[in-house]
Order: sequence, then structure tokens, then C-alpha cells
Amino acid sequence: MAGGIGVTPLKGMAEYASDRSLPIEVRLVYSNSSEEEIAYRGDLEELERRNQHLRVIHTLTGDDITKGWKGFVGRIGVKHLREATRGLNQPVFYASGKPGMVASVLNILAEMDVPDADIRAEFFRGY
Repeated sequence: MAGGIGVTPLKGMAEYASDRSLPIEVRLVYSNSSEEEIAYRGDLEELERRNQHLRVIHTLTGDDITKGWKGFVGRIGVKHLREATRGLNQPVFYASGKPGMVASVLNILAEMDVPDADIRAEFFRGY
């Protein structure tokens, strides 16, 4: 998955791939408590429209998810990562965000037997 979990550096990666028309698949799994908290949502939707190789997969974790929500619900897990990597050959995973979330994703990737060489991680402290 030439994309990953988190948003700020990964949004930049998605922009770079789109601006350069790179022929690589980019999948971004993005977790938020609510729809209102999805940072850069409009930008990400625009990038998806411009780049046929980009797909953003949202999941919400809060208690007040609206009935109209069509994305995933719950913390990032195996089902999210399997959906993100469906059809990809030898994906590379980039996990970025709060330390607890990144650690959880790293554990999931280990359970999925993803080689360490195919994983990158960035911890954002101070949330």
C-alpha cells in the first residue's frame, strides 16, 4: 500500500503522486472520531477525483456516527488493511499518527505477517 494510515505526511504523499501523475496505487486508511473531525476531507476527495490510483478509506470510531455514514466504523483493524491492500502486489505500509494508534497498527501488521522491510512508521507526540 503506497499510502497508509495517518494524514498530514500521507496527504502530502498523495498530493505528490497526483501532481506527478505517478502510476502507483496509493491507499490511505484514515481514522477519525466523527465526520466533522476529518481534516482535509475536501482536499482528499479532490485528490481522489484527480487521481485514479488514489483511494481514501475512512473509518469512524465515535459514539455519534450518523446513519448516513457509508464508510467503515471502528478502530483500524485487519478488515481495513485487507480492504486497503486488496488487489495490490507487495504493498508498503506507512503508519503515522498518535503513538498508541501507530503501535496498534504495527501489531496488526505483525499479525498479518507483513515483513518489517515493508513497514514505515511515524509517531506524532503531543496530541
